[in-house]
Amino acid sequence: MHKKRAREQGPLGKADVRTANPMKRVKLEAANSSPVELSSLTTSSGHHKSILDEQFDPLSTNHLLQTERLQNEVSSLKKQLVQKDQTLLDKDKAICGLKAESSERERDYRQKIQSIQKSHSDSLENLQVEIRNLKKQLSQATRSSSKKDVKESGPS
Repeated sequence: MHKKRAREQGPLGKADVRTANPMKRVKLEAANSSPVELSSLTTSSGHHKSILDEQFDPLSTNHLLQTERLQNEVSSLKKQLVQKDQTLLDKDKAICGLKAESSERERDYRQKIQSIQKSHSDSLENLQVEIRNLKKQLSQATRSSSKKDVKESGPS
């Protein structure tokens, strides 16, 4: 009998709770004893229906708790997604920067190698020209010395 009287009075022990402002937030204890903050509902016909009217229906309260928990989980996952997207963007920027730096170094090395090869080929060509000139001079010197030897050995 005492339980029946408590239900008629409401969860707070006051009979006038249901007539209070339906938009006012009220803390209720759910079936699993965790506090939940609830407000009024609007039915499909547009009439305000107080959550206090449905507080005795444990399925409705559990449904609201689960909805709130899922909404919190969704918002948490959205925040994680934004953070991971930002991390990926930062890593992509770092990768692009490293690729650009690597490409620039490779281009510089190629230019350096080309300039060394050009310098080497130029010096090789100069040395070959010098060798030809020296060979000509040697052949001329040997000819002129052999003519001198012939002239000197001839009159005696």
